[in-house]
Amino acid sequence: MVRHSMASILFLCIHDKMEAVGLDSEMIGIGSRSYLAQVSIVDFEGKPIYNEYVKPPAGIDYNAVNYRTRFSGITKNILKREGRN
Repeated sequence: MVRHSMASILFLCIHDKMEAVGLDSEMIGIGSRSYLAQVSIVDFEGKPIYNEYVKPPAGIDYNAVNYRTRFSGITKNILKREGRN
């Protein structure tokens, strides 16, 4: 799900036809660094093409993560359940 954040508009060549898509990402905080937590791509009409959650780096304590839920909608349970390495 793409949330109300700044997204990028990309133009992709799909089957010799130019298509506009929106790309959005959500970040989580671990210490003073930010890490990718979600990538979403939607087509010109806003229909999802791709949406994946990304788990924090190996060895990170999920309780030490700032999920920025208020802005991202991401929670510890979402990343544990749906995140990919």
